[in-house]
Amino acid sequence: MKKTIAILYVACITFLPIIIISCNSDDYTALSNALSFETIESIKGCSGGVWGENSKTLYYTSGGYLWEHSVRDNSRERISDMEGFGGKPKLSSDHSRLAIMKDGEIWIIRLEDEVVESKITGDLRSGWDLNADATDVIFSGEGNIWSQVSINNHHAYVRKSEEWFGMNALFIDDKLVEEEEGIVWVFSPYDSPIEWSGDGERLYFISARSGWSKIYSIHKNGEALRQETFGEGDDRDFTFLSDGSIVFVSNRELRVEWSLWIKRPGENAEYLFGRDGFVRSVSVSPDEKWVSFLYSTPTQPFELYALNLVSGDLLQLSDNAPEELLNDVIQPEVVSFKSGDREVQGILYLPDSTATEAKIPAIIKLHGGPSVHDGLDWKSPCQFFATRGYAVLLVNYSGSVGYGKVFEEENFYSIGKEDCDDVAAAARFLRTLKEPEIGKIGVTGSSYGGYLTNLVIGRYPHLFDVAVSWFGISNWNTIFEFERLNMVVRTFFLNRLGMWQQNADLYNEASPVTYADSIRTPFLIMHGDLDTIVPYNQSQEFYDRLKEKEKFVDLIKYEDEGHGWSRKETRADAYRRMEEWFERYLK
Repeated sequence: MKKTIAILYVACITFLPIIIISCNSDDYTALSNALSFETIESIKGCSGGVWGENSKTLYYTSGGYLWEHSVRDNSRERISDMEGFGGKPKLSSDHSRLAIMKDGEIWIIRLEDEVVESKITGDLRSGWDLNADATDVIFSGEGNIWSQVSINNHHAYVRKSEEWFGMNALFIDDKLVEEEEGIVWVFSPYDSPIEWSGDGERLYFISARSGWSKIYSIHKNGEALRQETFGEGDDRDFTFLSDGSIVFVSNRELRVEWSLWIKRPGENAEYLFGRDGFVRSVSVSPDEKWVSFLYSTPTQPFELYALNLVSGDLLQLSDNAPEELLNDVIQPEVVSFKSGDREVQGILYLPDSTATEAKIPAIIKLHGGPSVHDGLDWKSPCQFFATRGYAVLLVNYSGSVGYGKVFEEENFYSIGKEDCDDVAAAARFLRTLKEPEIGKIGVTGSSYGGYLTNLVIGRYPHLFDVAVSWFGISNWNTIFEFERLNMVVRTFFLNRLGMWQQNADLYNEASPVTYADSIRTPFLIMHGDLDTIVPYNQSQEFYDRLKEKEKFVDLIKYEDEGHGWSRKETRADAYRRMEEWFERYLK
């Protein structure tokens, strides 16, 4: 039965009109098995879960609703009829209260009768956590991220240096306990990399001091530092048991595969689950019999699962993907190729080419960041184009996470060099394929991937036949002049470029506008006019420069959109334009 949350006070709710467009599948479908935009849009988002006190109930958000799920009979019900809940819930240490984000606030809900006790506003862009009894929300504060409060109310947080974003400082109760240079805590694609032990005596955190991201712990007084996990591969997204065992996610077997492992005291790490996929958002039940996590594969979007650590039983708790999604999707393969003296890894989606002897058009799709990673999880754009007859190649170029600290930091004071060369090497690799043989090649990306798209078609114009760029950087000489530029972006890239006075040559060499004369590919640029991560004038400046030189370029400005598309009608239009562009110039 659906339940209704009782509000202790009167709130005013304003209903804004919602504009929904009807997308005709004929506009998108070139092949009978092509994945439609509407099918992609129907995939529901799902958060990781937190366990109730009885170890049988798991709380999470999915599709904008707040759910409770019983692993006893694998059934679930909504806690409220209200929509708009998002993110992973947090529980008080006594499991009596739950905190969840809704409409820009943090709601604290008493689970006994599902009464909303308070609504708290604050900087949700920074880390936040509950104090032990969940009466207050503790924000990490401006410039800080990943706040964690222990059962005895010790507050730990990570602060990024205002002078250099590559310096991480770990604090406990405002006392500096550890400091580390590097970017391992920047743009992590996982949950919080700090967590208190159940008794509040030790703080566990991630460090790359060994060259790989590993789990360490330190006493609450800032002493007795100890490394907990070892070996090659990055270890992230962890929780632990009372006997000192650590349950964590690692790519120690295959760099694009993030699977679930357990490290018991005095033993080597042991594989639990997730080969050929991507696990994240790990949580263990109070009785330590169950561990929940989100899991995805290239052919299945993220779903919430629970694994019984005693019996090995596995339950799928959420069901976020429409049935038609799984009918004709493509299983990709992991590939690697040389770029200079580097080994670069990618993920290649190949369409069914048995019905034709013609060459297959290909698209190289570039992730943002650059401190991000393309792994073996669901990628809607890849399936969208692969089911339309395109080969699609994802590239974990220099600067990507998951390959060790040296690889992550390769583009320090070298932006637009090794990473751009890796994209060019990916195009050359596609040319070596014989079954199927590759025809024309396009390139696309968003954010930093958009920047590399802008750059590579100027530095390597002979390798690409078409390009589509979403909100990418075009000129390092002008981006920092934007007054409302996001501070994280400003410091993140200044630490990779250095100051202009000392590195003017690098600013020019790394700027796509420098190579405007060389560009010969049909080029589509899309950008939101409210973007403060990469300001819209970056695309406008590039477009104006290319038009002056009579290049074949088009610029689409999306009104009231930021760094990414928040509205369905914008996403539909962007997919349509990109699909038409590739159809016209690649096939």
